[in-house]
Amino acid sequence: MTVADLHADLCADLGFGAVATAPSDLLARLLRHYNKAQRAILREPGLSRLRDTAAPMTFASVVDQAIYGLPSQLERITAITERDSDRVLMPLALRDLRSMDPALRASGGPPSHFVPLGYRPVKHTIDSTGLWVASSSASDTTQTARIQGIKATGEPTGPLTASLNGVTRVQIASSITNFADVQEFTISAVGVGTISLYDAASSGNTLAEIPIGKQSSQYFVIQLYPTPGSAITYYVDGTLKIPELVNTQDVPIGPDSFHDLIGVWARMHEYEIKGDQERFVIAQAEYAKGLSRLKYSVANHAAEAPVLGGRASRHQSRYGAWAPIQPWE
Repeated sequence: MTVADLHADLCADLGFGAVATAPSDLLARLLRHYNKAQRAILREPGLSRLRDTAAPMTFASVVDQAIYGLPSQLERITAITERDSDRVLMPLALRDLRSMDPALRASGGPPSHFVPLGYRPVKHTIDSTGLWVASSSASDTTQTARIQGIKATGEPTGPLTASLNGVTRVQIASSITNFADVQEFTISAVGVGTISLYDAASSGNTLAEIPIGKQSSQYFVIQLYPTPGSAITYYVDGTLKIPELVNTQDVPIGPDSFHDLIGVWARMHEYEIKGDQERFVIAQAEYAKGLSRLKYSVANHAAEAPVLGGRASRHQSRYGAWAPIQPWE
């Protein structure tokens, strides 16, 4: 189902007939309902697999660089692998890294671990420099870029702004040349192009990118350990962020036969807004029943369906929980 299909169903259910006769404020509110419903459904335990990566995302290590921001659409890591040497990177807690190698003396070899550092607006460390902002489109001249940073002295900068000038880099707070970190990077309106934050007036490093349609940047940041001594391509499996439903042709994530569950959620909250308690309770029960069936459908796919006389899952070897699954199993 598309957003247009959801609109048609909801307008009929709510007594407006055709979409063309529905008030514009209702359609805008329904679209907000659809996005809230999609987020609520895809956050449910067991349903996040509906937004797992179909193919691994990649990034390349840089010699002597330990910190990396993963592709911005990635929300959660399942696995990081390196195919040239058939290596799987193991997760390592930051506290354990600090206790085993506080000076980070291990470097130069291929990394064996990755340390999750959480979500940040920039994907690289900043080496006490100034900051510049520019767009990939010459048309972006009306937006204002805004950052909140930290100086190398540890002093917060407070909100700082700069007006975009298309593809020309504009310095943010030219009097500050010792930025050590950025806590927030936003723009006042979506760009025609990608809005980038740099650590130099030309060349340098791209610290962050705000994609078309977004107004802020966010990366899941990791540290590779030991620090890489060569350029290596890594493959990342994980969970993707939930995209927004914006246009009438947009399609929700998940099985098509369950897309009407988003409409039920929207109808339920319309009844709540209108104070129609009787219909709200009926819709609430319908939503709970549909959600339960969706969870069952997703959890019992072919790879995990019970088999008479066999194991219900191939997630464990016949030789025990600690043994790797063999190719013939």
